[in-house]
Amino acid sequence: KLQFLYFIGRALTEKMVVILAAAELFGSKINRELEFTHVPSLGELKARAVGVFNDEIAARKRPGVPAGSFNLHYVQLFDPVGKWVELKSASQLRDYCQIYLFQKDSWNKESQGPIPSPTRPSPIPPQFAAPVNVVPAGLCRTSSPVRTVRSIGTPTRSRLGSPYKRPLQSRAASPAVSPKREARLSNSHPKSPVRHHSPMAGSATAHRLASPAHSVRASSLAAGISKKSLSPHRAGSSASVHLAPVQQSLTHGEKLTLIYTNMLGEKPQVDDDSFRQLFLKTRVNIEPLTITKLFQQADANQDDLLSFGEWERFAELYPTMIEAMYVRIRDYTIDEEQKADCEVFKSVLGEMEEGVHKDQCAVNEADRQTANVQQVVDNQKSELDVAKTGERDSRAVLDASRQETERARGTVNQRAAELAHTQEAQSKQQNMHAEALARVDDATFRAQQLSEETKAAERRLEELRKMVEEQQLVVQMQRDREEQSYHEVDTKNRELDDAAQVVDNAKNESQLALDRLSVSEQALATAQTREEECGVAHLRSRDEVNKQTLKLEEEDQELRMSLDRVAVLQERLSESEGVLNMKKTEYRELCDANASHNLKRDNDEEKEQPLIDQEIRLRQQRISLEEEEARLRSEHRSFQTHTGR
Repeated sequence: KLQFLYFIGRALTEKMVVILAAAELFGSKINRELEFTHVPSLGELKARAVGVFNDEIAARKRPGVPAGSFNLHYVQLFDPVGKWVELKSASQLRDYCQIYLFQKDSWNKESQGPIPSPTRPSPIPPQFAAPVNVVPAGLCRTSSPVRTVRSIGTPTRSRLGSPYKRPLQSRAASPAVSPKREARLSNSHPKSPVRHHSPMAGSATAHRLASPAHSVRASSLAAGISKKSLSPHRAGSSASVHLAPVQQSLTHGEKLTLIYTNMLGEKPQVDDDSFRQLFLKTRVNIEPLTITKLFQQADANQDDLLSFGEWERFAELYPTMIEAMYVRIRDYTIDEEQKADCEVFKSVLGEMEEGVHKDQCAVNEADRQTANVQQVVDNQKSELDVAKTGERDSRAVLDASRQETERARGTVNQRAAELAHTQEAQSKQQNMHAEALARVDDATFRAQQLSEETKAAERRLEELRKMVEEQQLVVQMQRDREEQSYHEVDTKNRELDDAAQVVDNAKNESQLALDRLSVSEQALATAQTREEECGVAHLRSRDEVNKQTLKLEEEDQELRMSLDRVAVLQERLSESEGVLNMKKTEYRELCDANASHNLKRDNDEEKEQPLIDQEIRLRQQRISLEEEEARLRSEHRSFQTHTGR
């Protein structure tokens, strides 16, 4: 049954919408879980948060000082992208989101710092419930020591969407955290947002600090300054003096409450030392013995402690001194604010000058890189011109090689035609030689036949000696024919020799033609090889030209980008220098205003001091006269009693 009830309660809890509300009370940041059954409206959220923090004020108030109420000014939300933005609509709210509440007038110091882990609101007994409008408004009036500085001290976005990260064991030790909420908690805490209103309402310093046109850094320079986490807390505002800021127009009771709060400081009650420190802080030059007498005069019940009622009665005796103390506290607060503004302006100016110097260095570096790129582009153009010249030369060589190849090819064709003609002539000569051989053979055969006939005729001559006379003519004729036949054989032999010589000449010419053809073919092969080599060289030259052209285009693109980068950097440098000069002017105006304020302050204090001394002296004289009158009256009563009158 208990387990069932546990799960029912857990389911109901899981349906609750939890808003984390943080604020600063009495110098400490408080973070509370506000549970709703639905996403609240802005009115519901603000009413619930104000009630919770009013209870916290009542529980934390100091003895002897009336507690004030939580006077809400505006609310900021830690958005999903990790920035503090103003809460304007309920649609911005989500389950377990973080908000921060600024008070319109707060007498405790507000400073940017880590927000603690959220806890549920503690129950406040009815007797400690926060009274409404108990303390004058002056007690809650403050000039926040935080100024509007864009992008400085902004919180960091957590990994799970919640602005908190804390160790798991610390969450487990807290029984007020449900498992669903525990899963959303994280290990680091964001810083509270920066108050967006002026420390002194209506002052020129506040106007400059809150004006969007005079923000700390514009665009590019803001990113560099915001990376350095500058503390927005006013330097020296409360580290040594602990003076609460004041409002310029307060009632007499509010002034008394303010001065009494400054006397309290960090102590629970005002003693002789706190009273003495007040005179030192406000620079009221009075002898220490006189201060002791004044404290004894103020301490009516003689308990060495000054209550608020005793302080009010004391103030009725010295109105001039009280007014001077209030004015000096106010002037001191203004002076501290102006000095803090000057320090912040000085720090920001240092950052801005460093940023301008970095921008100038960036411009110089960009100019140097641009010059280097320009040199590379010029070199690349020279290399491209050389490559184009090489391409033209290789094209000319290729054309010449092609022409030489064509000439060699024509020579080869001519030599081939000559060889064919020579071979044809050789074939004709060989045919003629063969015919001549045939004719020689025929003549030789006929000569042999005639020789046989001659021998037969000689035999017949011998046989027919008788017929010498008749046959002598025949023999002579036959001899003539034989001689003629041998003469013809010699002629044919000479013709055969001539034909053989012609054949040999034809063979020699044919061999010469073959040799010339071989030489021409070798020249053609050489020309073709050279043409191929020139073609390859031309292709390489053309590829080199294309490569150099592409590289030149890339270098030109890089040069244009570098020039654009230089232009952007120079524009940013001009903008930064303009903002820096404007801020320097504001810084000088602020320092001059502070010097004028201090000069007026010193003059006023110098004029006030005689009036304070006169008031104290007259009051002491009056007290002495009253004591003397009381003594005389006492003596008179004693005398009457003694004499019986």
